[in-house]
Amino acid sequence: MGRPLDSDLKRFAAVFGCAFAIYLAFFGGHYVSGDEAQRIAWAKALIDCHCNDISPYFPSEHYAKYGIGLSILHVLLILLAQWIKPKRIRLVNEGRAPS
Repeated sequence: MGRPLDSDLKRFAAVFGCAFAIYLAFFGGHYVSGDEAQRIAWAKALIDCHCNDISPYFPSEHYAKYGIGLSILHVLLILLAQWIKPKRIRLVNEGRAPS
């Protein structure tokens, strides 16, 4: 018979896994609020220049006014999306596609 701690950890892992799966399913890249746009801009700044200057992605600001927690979570998802997304499409979106 398992210890109560084992069942609690299994329950926690199941709830966390389900919540994370739902988050990933609806993380469609559609950011309708300025709050989320700043977090995504900070995540992209961390990836691209290893800094916290979000002005290249969010021109009216230099720093995000929110905590770094969700931005760090977004880093993983953005890196995953960049790995999946073909390089050609990425270059076209950035206006640097070879002619």
